[in-house]
Formats: sequence, C-alpha cells, structure tokens
Amino acid sequence: MSKEKFTLAEMFQMSPLANLLKNRTMTEILDEILKEHSVEDIVDYLRLKIDQGDIQSNVLIDYWSIEDVQSRHSPLTDEECRKILRLMRRRMDANDGINWAHIDDCIKEYKRQQESDKAFKG
Repeated sequence: MSKEKFTLAEMFQMSPLANLLKNRTMTEILDEILKEHSVEDIVDYLRLKIDQGDIQSNVLIDYWSIEDVQSRHSPLTDEECRKILRLMRRRMDANDGINWAHIDDCIKEYKRQQESDKAFKG
C-alpha cells in the first residue's frame, strides 16, 4: 500500500485547526506558533516530516546555529552570534554556501567592525 503524500498546504486544509485558523493570515499563525516554539524546533519538525515523506517539499532546509558560531570562537554572547548569523546570511555566496571558512570569515569581519566602532567612539 503506497503512502499518499501531501503538501504542507494540503495537510493544513485537512487539519482540524483549519476552520479555527482559516480567517487568519499565515503571519498571524506563525507569530502564534513562535510564542511557544523556537525556530529551531519548527525547522527540525519540518525536516523530520520531509525526511519521513509525510510532506512534500521543493526546498532544502539547512541552518546554522549560535552554537556553531560559538564553537568557532569563544567567548561570544548569544546576541553577538545572532549578529554574526545575520552577517553570514548577507555575505553568503551561492557558489560556496555557508561552511566553516565562511563562519570564520564572518566572525573576523564582525570583530573588525566592533574594533572599528570602538576606535571611532573612542
């Protein structure tokens, strides 16, 4: 017996929550979900459902965390790591993607910016 596959939108439409949520925008729904769940938990759940074949996906989901950044250079605060993650996203080259060298380069750039800001305020 073959397992029927559904897109995320189709699964949502079949969900008992569909009627409850149908007059809300996707942004409102996601904001509500994010009050109780981390982005990492949501991504992990989606990756698991895609890997199990429960939902179809036309995208590759991959993420890097603050722990990855901290493992390359410590001590860095969680907030500094979030800034470095944003810098990584802005500086990402589609040919190379994000890798350990890219993380290291972004940490160095962030540190240079911090030193430059200190010198300027000085």
